[in-house]
Amino acid sequence: MKKAICLVLSAVLAVCGLTACRRERRTIDETKTQLYVFNYDGGFGSDWLDTAIDRFEERYADRSFEAGKTGVQVWLENNISMPMNSTVRGQNNSIYFLEEKNYYEGIADGTYRDITEWVREPLTEFGETESIEDKMKAYGNTFPDFYRTVDKENPDRDNKYYAIPFHEGFWGINYDVDLFEEYKLFMNKEYEAHKGDTGIDSNAAYWTDGTDKTRLSAGADGEYGTIDDGLPATYADFYNLMDRMDYCGVTPIHWSGVSKRYTTNMMYELWADYEGEEQMMLNYTLNGTAKDLVSSIDGGEPVIGEEVAITPQNAYELQKQAGKYYALTFAEQVVSNSKYYENVSETEKNRDAISTYLYSIINEKPIAMLIEGSYWQREGDAIFTEMASIDESYSKQSRRFGMMPFPKATEEKVGEEQTIAGGAGSFIAVNGANTAIVEKQMELAKLFIQYIHTDEILKVFTESTGATRPLEYEFTDEEMAALPYYTQTIWNFHKNNNIICPWANTDLVISNHDEFNDQNTGFKITTAEEHPFSYLKNMTAEDAFGRLYTYKRSRWENNHWN
Repeated sequence: MKKAICLVLSAVLAVCGLTACRRERRTIDETKTQLYVFNYDGGFGSDWLDTAIDRFEERYADRSFEAGKTGVQVWLENNISMPMNSTVRGQNNSIYFLEEKNYYEGIADGTYRDITEWVREPLTEFGETESIEDKMKAYGNTFPDFYRTVDKENPDRDNKYYAIPFHEGFWGINYDVDLFEEYKLFMNKEYEAHKGDTGIDSNAAYWTDGTDKTRLSAGADGEYGTIDDGLPATYADFYNLMDRMDYCGVTPIHWSGVSKRYTTNMMYELWADYEGEEQMMLNYTLNGTAKDLVSSIDGGEPVIGEEVAITPQNAYELQKQAGKYYALTFAEQVVSNSKYYENVSETEKNRDAISTYLYSIINEKPIAMLIEGSYWQREGDAIFTEMASIDESYSKQSRRFGMMPFPKATEEKVGEEQTIAGGAGSFIAVNGANTAIVEKQMELAKLFIQYIHTDEILKVFTESTGATRPLEYEFTDEEMAALPYYTQTIWNFHKNNNIICPWANTDLVISNHDEFNDQNTGFKITTAEEHPFSYLKNMTAEDAFGRLYTYKRSRWENNHWN
């Protein structure tokens, strides 16, 4: 059966891997006013957007936006290629859903339009009293602080919004809840009392299937009765868990050999979680006091030196942050023993890795965890569907997965609020071109931008994608309970942790965008070696930590402030 599933899945993915079944509009309705929208059709797709468009068109079906026409037709362009700024300015699309773009570059060259008024206007048109900015501020200041411009030399561009943050794409460790139950991979309170024991992986008394919630350990948040109960509280617990998995005949973890940045992104999140908002944001504001810089390594443990006042001239010292070192030790522990990640191919793309993970349950050694983004289930829709056609127990609705709250580097960190970096490369912008067809769309563009930021559509986004947006909105307990378990774990990340926008709108960061794109390049040790899950197979975390500092300091001194 395994071979049959593989063959069918390969055929399905070949046809559907880069496309999705969605409505396609081929004819302009000349009786209605058109609104043209571009959507980067990546991990989160456009199903949620189709729903929003349908409701928007219905809402304004009887309103006229130009003489002789009634109603609205939203023309959606889905594309997996990201447009260049010059392309945006030459197109008729008024609204753009973008990823991996340089926000401030788009402002400087006129690609993005000033939408400050739209962002600050209360959403009374849709029965709400708050503005989009209110929802951003209620969620946390780091997002509005980045998207609200600072330009004292050009007052027309100061304190303005040219885009709105789009999605929170978390990268982390996803786990198979059903597999954890079947193989008794949850930690119990007995485990907590015997953490230092030898042979802890093989002692059944320390592990449970999780059905009796009162027996579960507290997890990384240090509290009983929460969503991380029974999961690793510390890195050491995580290593014990991988040993337990191997003892039980389970492959602990998998990832894409091609999409190496996913593992690096996960390490970036470990770094951010250790540092917390204040210390992590120093890497972008370049102004404040660094409190946990490593002065030396003693027997594998970091020794913290004196506090250092950080300025743009010496900010390379932040490469010594303890959070970076601990993240490297985590990666080293994972990749140093091949039994933890059997058969990770250097040629396996991320969608193939998802396929390997999902149908591993029919292997003799199933895979328990997958390093991926929070959008992986949506990208795996075709695989879920095909597996369900063979056996309903393989369907997306029948299987339970979760994103694991990050374990803490040390016992002392257990109980601290988790800090997660949400990123600043995903946003919604409006075409800055002043062509007649773009200008004609501005009234509708404003309404649509505001509509998709109502609580109604923010919830549609989460319900459809299983992901969240960095704004304040709520689900009732009943609504959340009705959503897939995976969505519930992502919502837990969104609601119960500190999500930060790891950028700053200072001149130095703006003018050196690639240098500060730490989610992708924060662990580079040479121009060619940037992914720890690769280079740590040939060196220790301690060696990598030293090389990282040397490399970053050299680039800092030679490229910026000699």
